[in-house]
Amino acid sequence: MSIGPNIKWIRHNFKFINLRLILLFFFSIFISYLILIKSEPNTLFVTILLVFSIYLLFITIRDFFVSNQINFSQKISHFGFGLLTLSIVLNGMFSNEIITNIKVGEKYKLKNGSIFFENIKSHERKNYISIIGNFRIKENNNKEIFFNPELRIFNQPNIVTSEADIKTNLVSDKFLVMNLVKGNDYYNIRYQTKPFMIWIWISSILMAIGGLTNFFKKK
Repeated sequence: MSIGPNIKWIRHNFKFINLRLILLFFFSIFISYLILIKSEPNTLFVTILLVFSIYLLFITIRDFFVSNQINFSQKISHFGFGLLTLSIVLNGMFSNEIITNIKVGEKYKLKNGSIFFENIKSHERKNYISIIGNFRIKENNNKEIFFNPELRIFNQPNIVTSEADIKTNLVSDKFLVMNLVKGNDYYNIRYQTKPFMIWIWISSILMAIGGLTNFFKKK
């Protein structure tokens, strides 16, 4: 995707591979190195995906400013695919999950923060009982996040469902869900951090826009 659209395949003499492209490639490797030292990659495949997805982003950004090269819809789609790959790789590398059992009023220590189970509130709805937990989570930057996951206890039929509380921003999605632990006062909670989730959706939309742009252009 980075090189193919700009060549004539068999008839091309590859003179377009210039110093700028080589420098962009090594710059992509350098940025990938800065990301990798902050994580614990499990496979070489992840490293390769990271380098080439960053390189594809650089090339497509450059192509937006170069006229008479490839069509605009292809630029959008390739940029979206590079962003999709990079977002998925970073999501897999930096996702985090905490699962534990905790009582009301207890605090669970994290590596760089804590989860405090403040209290629960019960409300009777039309066909179920709503139990809402109030959690305060402090992270390494001392920023506090408040979550209110919910349990819904239905009578007909007799089932319990869990409703997660999700906090979304441009960097990551964080959500917390709780479940009852039968026979004691503990609640099982699962706290997850999923980085770059919104960018996976944005990149998918960009690829769709690229295809639609090409379709309407032909029309």
